[in-house]
Amino acid sequence: METKRLKVTNRKQFECLVAHMEKNPAIAKGQKYAEAASCSKAKYNEVWNRLSMELNSLGPPMRSLMEWQKVWTDFKLKTKRKLSHNRLESLATGGGTHKMAHFSSCEESVIALLSLDTAVNTTGNYCKKIYHCKI
Repeated sequence: METKRLKVTNRKQFECLVAHMEKNPAIAKGQKYAEAASCSKAKYNEVWNRLSMELNSLGPPMRSLMEWQKVWTDFKLKTKRKLSHNRLESLATGGGTHKMAHFSSCEESVIALLSLDTAVNTTGNYCKKIYHCKI
């Protein structure tokens, strides 16, 4: 039986990916072909094609367009989970050392670009219901 090899994205590829997403915030947020984002299907595909070729030129691993889109989605999800973990860790009680996650410069750029800190650190009625906290 053949084993599937894990492709590990290198640091230069992540830096390039984040830099391109900062130039195209509508695409970074996942707004496909949205009129409000002024992004046509042709432009959306052109940006991703150009980006995937550039990322593949930065060395192994080589991925298809769909695989690079998945890498971006997974990177956003991982960053949001770390941010959420830090929030829950800051609300924790009981002593002991904290287990806060640290962010790389790429992750900090993604947090700023997508405003993930406001998405995770919500306040208002929703927060009161879930955490039973008095704000």
